Amino acid sequence: MAFAPSLEQEKDGEFKPETEFRPWDCGHNFYAPQSFNTNGRQIMYGWTSPFVEPIPMQDDGWCGQLTLPREIMLVAESGSLTVTSLTLHHLKSIGLD
Repeated sequence: MAFAPSLEQEKDGEFKPETEFRPWDCGHNFYAPQSFNTNGRQIMYGWTSPFVEPIPMQDDGWCGQLTLPREIMLVAESGSLTVTSLTLHHLKSIGLD
């Protein structure tokens, strides 16, 4: 997953990024993210799976799972906006921080 913090549209209709492409989630296994806003916090979760054959769990009748939810936010960094994500503080109580 990646984030383009700002885009500028050129006169010819093409978009020119003002900053370089920056991935903000490691790996290629995070798919179809969904987010919602609750109490001013943007919460996101997604689907994760190996996505390549053979898929070990397929023999057990399932393939993939939802990720743990996390809070996403924009922060100013070196004069531009960057996406960051944090473990939800609710998960710390079960040792997942």
